[in-house]
Amino acid sequence: MKRRKSDEDEVEEDSDDDDDEEGEEESDEDDDNDDDDDDDGEEEEEDLQVDTDGRVVVGGEMDYATRCFDDALRLDAEQTASLFKQCEAAFTARETGSEEYSAGATFWVGADAKPQTALEKLAMQVFQFHTADAIFDPARSGAEWWTQCIDPADDIAMHWDRDYDMQADQGILLHPHLATVTYLTEGGGPTLVLECPSPLMQDESPCRPIHRAEAAFPRVGRHISFDGRMLHGAPSDIAAAAAAPGARRVTFLVNVWLNHVPWGSEAPDNATVKKLRAAERAPVSFPPPAERSKLHASPAPMDAAGCAAQRWSFGDKKARLELLVPWPVPAKGGGAQLPSFVTVDFDAASGAELREAAKPKAKSAGKAKGVASATSKKKRA
Repeated sequence: MKRRKSDEDEVEEDSDDDDDEEGEEESDEDDDNDDDDDDDGEEEEEDLQVDTDGRVVVGGEMDYATRCFDDALRLDAEQTASLFKQCEAAFTARETGSEEYSAGATFWVGADAKPQTALEKLAMQVFQFHTADAIFDPARSGAEWWTQCIDPADDIAMHWDRDYDMQADQGILLHPHLATVTYLTEGGGPTLVLECPSPLMQDESPCRPIHRAEAAFPRVGRHISFDGRMLHGAPSDIAAAAAAPGARRVTFLVNVWLNHVPWGSEAPDNATVKKLRAAERAPVSFPPPAERSKLHASPAPMDAAGCAAQRWSFGDKKARLELLVPWPVPAKGGGAQLPSFVTVDFDAASGAELREAAKPKAKSAGKAKGVASATSKKKRA
């Protein structure tokens, strides 16, 4: 598999035709300038071995089940304040972008690299926590990390984590081995993980019945991990309770990649490193792998029979998807509350499914007939 790097490495939903044309032009240039390309390192070749589940092959053992670890981070007031400032600095950097990376970008720290900041060190501790029994090439593995500091009433839309640059260039939907979330606050929507893996190729449909869902509600210091191929999000309309005024939903997210570095991944630029270091006040440590069993929490089974279906739509305008899942809304202002970590199995009659969203009816303007077309760009959440 070959991929040509460009100066501007962005993912655009409607750039297939342009990419083809550019690829043809670059191919012509390659014929004339093979030696120059070799000298400049413009072209890279990557050999990937993918198993029948669509994962990059690794040795040893990995646990892909959805798991919850309570009190994975034990924070005092000083550590909490310091971690909040670091997360806000990282979140602001990725929202505004810089000369080094585009807005919405994530950060990368390699498994064989020395962390430059406390957040990078924490990301590598999460990585080591989950890969203690795996066999992989450190030079082609690492942690993709970022932070979210949002209003608890906001949603994290349903999505799959993947190598978006590879998708744009090759049409291959490659995912991290594990996705993880560490909660630094309470309140806001739970992380909802659906048993709905993404296909490996872009032209394959992800639509299917949903047989299981798991939800972890935010708790300070809680850490969850799940199969990186699975559909997930954080819908606020099924939050356990209303958040306090002025509260934030703050999370630290790490994707574990083994034997593949996401195309376009970058370490924080110098300006971001300085901001993160300036916010560091008290060290924070993730537990060593030996403590996994002590922290592990079991999900409580929940019956969603008879519950009204929750409906969430997501995706680009040309290929909107709709998720329907029967899910009980937690009691507001008293009454029984849901467990903080739950699993739900759906039978065939439940109607739980991922399907194509109904296309909106075309609007006509005056006497003109037909459907107006619009171009949109995919922005990574």
